[in-house]
Amino acid sequence: GRAGAALSDSPARPDAVGGAPGPGLGPEAARGVAALMARAASLKEVARQGWIDKAGIGRPESVADHSYATALAAAAVGDCSGLDALRMVRMALLHDLAESITGDIVPGAMPAGKKAGIERAAMDRILGGLPEPLRGAYGEAWAEFEEGRTAEAAMVRELDKIEMAGQAAAYAGAGRTEGLAEIAESARRAVSSPAGRALLAEASRRGARREGAENRPANGAAGGGGQGETIEAQRAVIGILFEVVGRLQANADLDGEYMGIVASGMAEERRGRLAEIAAERSGNSDAAARLLRRLEP
Repeated sequence: GRAGAALSDSPARPDAVGGAPGPGLGPEAARGVAALMARAASLKEVARQGWIDKAGIGRPESVADHSYATALAAAAVGDCSGLDALRMVRMALLHDLAESITGDIVPGAMPAGKKAGIERAAMDRILGGLPEPLRGAYGEAWAEFEEGRTAEAAMVRELDKIEMAGQAAAYAGAGRTEGLAEIAESARRAVSSPAGRALLAEASRRGARREGAENRPANGAAGGGGQGETIEAQRAVIGILFEVVGRLQANADLDGEYMGIVASGMAEERRGRLAEIAAERSGNSDAAARLLRRLEP
């Protein structure tokens, strides 16, 4: 067929993973790729454990769901930003692949060093059947993400959290509230770049409006009589929580600007702006406090 002709007729080209010609899809490589595909497919059955533990969602998204969305975001953000989009996609697709063996180990479930060691051993096992240079390059991509040592890795790490925040908003829009504010706040703390913060805010807003989410109660959500009123009340709570998160994010941005002015030695020349920042920050804090008081019983 066309694919076979293309594979046989195309000259070897430098491979993006290492600058060396690819190994070709011979029997050995085919076995390794098929094993990798099977590992990826098994992630469809691995639930994202944090939604179960923190939000009480009995049948949440899978790790495969999350990985796909993160990889698509990595492609788009990489292309928009002039970063190496291929490297970013590779990192996004690989970043949770160890969970096909380990399951989703949530932060705090075990010491960080032990978790890292278990996941590294799992990745060595998963990638062991691939031919070189793929095996080394994929292992390096996974390690690059874990260490966050490049601009591409840092952005994919932020996208990992941004995708999570968008999913939290979608679950909230479907009628869940338990634990979701904590998850949204953890995402806010993990995202520091201006581009990431802008995307986080937009993803959170759109997640809450995800098509069909408002009509699809999450597992365990209230049903039967009065369901419409319950969902409307929950939406009001969700709106307040995300407004609070937005105010806190705005204050974090203001803090960064304030420290930048002070560090530049221009505090005296820019006293007016420093005063404006202090006033804006105070206003955000007061507004967040008022919003939170509305949630008090």
